Amino acid sequence: RVGPQTMNTGGEEAGLERGDVLLRMGEVAFDSVWSGVKALAAYKDLYREALERPLGEGLAYEAATTYPIPDMGERLAGFGT
Repeated sequence: RVGPQTMNTGGEEAGLERGDVLLRMGEVAFDSVWSGVKALAAYKDLYREALERPLGEGLAYEAATTYPIPDMGERLAGFGT
């Protein structure tokens, strides 16, 4: 796991070079931003559909609509370990 503690120690404890730590932190930041962009698009879609439909239809659309999350398995794999 790479985090602020790793950065503060220069990565020696994790066996990483400073450049590797910076690269990994950049990857984590990019993944977080990209996930946020996709989530925002989903929220906008649900909001738009809710405004354009009667309440019951809007709720039915929300309940029936899924948005692909390609890395969901990877995200869930870390829980419970």
